[in-house]
Amino acid sequence: MKYIKTRDALQAFYYLIAVDGSVRDDERALFDHIGDNLDAKHFHDYRKEIIDSCDERINQCHDSDDRYDVIVEGVDAVLSHRTDKRAAGIAPRLLLWNMLSVAFADGEYDAVESRLIKHIARTMIPYTPKWNILCARRMTCEASSTGSAIPNCHIVKFAPWWISWKSA
Repeated sequence: MKYIKTRDALQAFYYLIAVDGSVRDDERALFDHIGDNLDAKHFHDYRKEIIDSCDERINQCHDSDDRYDVIVEGVDAVLSHRTDKRAAGIAPRLLLWNMLSVAFADGEYDAVESRLIKHIARTMIPYTPKWNILCARRMTCEASSTGSAIPNCHIVKFAPWWISWKSA
């Protein structure tokens, strides 16, 4: 199995929280939490570099229509670096799960966040009929009363072309 290098995965997380046009405190806190969990030893050494690199790329946009395309290009570039060493990276499915958590951190799952996650799912995970998150044509999650549904979600139904999450 090929793994996504940890630092690159964290950069993709940051692009995701920026894709809707704002980076809120709760999203940044979740980014820091994921960074601490994935690379407790070194994350804080390169955290600022990740944020600055992403912000520099995003600020090259002159209008909001280009923002999504520029972010997709950045995500594709960082996620193209793979490793065979499990200790040096994370599995693509874990990346997607954490991205769903990040997308729901602000209590909303914006269409642009959904679009980016679907793009990553299509391009990063090989098709497998048993676990068909790759071919998700529709990803939905019913938010819990506290806002973020992902930590308390479980898969309730999946079919060849879609997955639906529901609050536990």
